[in-house]
Amino acid sequence: MNRFPWGATGVHFFFVLSGFLITKILLESKMNVVEYGISNLTLIKNFYFRRALRIFSIYYLTILLLILFREHTNIDFHSALIYCLTYTTNFYFIKIGDWQDEISHLWSLAVEEQFYLIWPWVMIFTNKKYLLHVIVFFIIFGLANEYYFNSIPKGDLLPNTCFDGFGLGALLAWVLIFKKEFKEKFYKLTFVFGILASFIFLVLILWLKLNINIPGRFLTFIISIWILTYVVVNAENKTQKFRFILHNPILLFIGKISYGMYLYHFIIPPLLNTNLINKYRNPNLPDFLFKNNFKWLFFLENFFLLILFSWLSYNFIEKRFLRLKRYY
Repeated sequence: MNRFPWGATGVHFFFVLSGFLITKILLESKMNVVEYGISNLTLIKNFYFRRALRIFSIYYLTILLLILFREHTNIDFHSALIYCLTYTTNFYFIKIGDWQDEISHLWSLAVEEQFYLIWPWVMIFTNKKYLLHVIVFFIIFGLANEYYFNSIPKGDLLPNTCFDGFGLGALLAWVLIFKKEFKEKFYKLTFVFGILASFIFLVLILWLKLNINIPGRFLTFIISIWILTYVVVNAENKTQKFRFILHNPILLFIGKISYGMYLYHFIIPPLLNTNLINKYRNPNLPDFLFKNNFKWLFFLENFFLLILFSWLSYNFIEKRFLRLKRYY
């Protein structure tokens, strides 16, 4: 079997999860319009303020660090800076036809932010009886775009090629809010399609290397919605399988600081290792630690530095901004 694409699969699951969480927030807020007399525009304004408080602070801190230590990176800030500042790095990579090391991962955050530009307006201003139609349209539209832009270099970085993943998450949110009595049936449906998608992706594509004319991303979206639906449907079930994983305090801690881990994991090695570790600590270590068999030690070194930096970031920066969300 070919090497499993863990990174890409994680991003795809994140898109589905994000589509679910954001849509659930928006649809619950939509019901407040009638109940509390809040205007649609106020709901959307509050949504954007809350997202800005969650995302902007350490994102721009990351960009600032990369600018300050740009001599230790491979980033061409003369052309990339405007894209970094405007959450459009995905379009930058399409333009240059290549990645740029320390900011390569930011394409997925850019796609999510671009999705946010339209989705709140669609969910809040669409009549309730047409919401399902709109969500299904976005799923079909996203899949069609995956096929259409598949032949374009890095065409899969366009936001419209990810709409099917966001849409599948949104579909689960719609079921839980408006058709909760059908959640078990919905899970059974995702189970069937999830098993089928897993077989096609893992066995036919990765193992047997067959040329299946189905986008691998869409298959991982299907697998992701299956897993997510299982977790959501059984969230209150104390006998749920894998509950010990979902409620593991270590994983909950990592989840809390995960945004920082996402942002910093590409900049810890070039910035901290070059300016601190390699300069002061590594020369004092025994030579045998630098041999290939001990590379895992440096992986652990970077991992613990990432955890530490993300924890500090969450407690001393992010939490200060998150407290302001109560005003919106």
